[in-house]
Amino acid sequence: MVALSFGNILIVDDDPIAVRFLANILKDNGYTVRVALNAELTFKTLTAKLPDLILLDVNLPDVNGFEIVDNCKQ
Repeated sequence: MVALSFGNILIVDDDPIAVRFLANILKDNGYTVRVALNAELTFKTLTAKLPDLILLDVNLPDVNGFEIVDNCKQ
C-alpha cells in the first residue's frame, strides 16, 4: 500500500498525551507530522522548514503561544 502525504503539520504542545493523540490521527490520515514541546524547539523547527499548518497550544510552560506567533511575524 502506498502512503499519501497531504502536508507538513507542526504540533506545538507540552502535553505528551495530546501530542501523541494528534500525531497518530494525522499520520494515519497521510500527514507528515513534526512536534515541538516548547518555544525553543518550535523556533528551531520553524527555521529548519516551515510547515503548512501549525497546531499551537497557547498555554506553554516557557512562553505564551501568542508570543510565538508574534515572534514569527518578525
